[in-house]
Amino acid sequence: MHRNIEQDDLRTFLRDRQGYDEALFLARYIDKYGTGTLMMIRESLAHALPEPDFTQRGGEFTITLWRDWLTAEVMAGFHLNERQLKGLTCLRAEGRLTSGR
Repeated sequence: MHRNIEQDDLRTFLRDRQGYDEALFLARYIDKYGTGTLMMIRESLAHALPEPDFTQRGGEFTITLWRDWLTAEVMAGFHLNERQLKGLTCLRAEGRLTSGR
């Protein structure tokens, strides 16, 4: 069983564990407790990528970073026509494609 963690939940999760930050910092496991996850969100958005998914499964905390794998090189391999390329551009911008576009 897993659940997605919203940003507010993440802040609560980090705030509730502040006692561990100094030990983790001294052990060189972290640079500064609580800043990495928020930095991942900020940097993802700054590079026009979707926000990462933060998930808790049992006792494990996982982060999924998304990227656009449809690079120009990959797209060229599909040999798409101009209409198909235009449709993909619309799909990326609006998140959906309808027959009216």
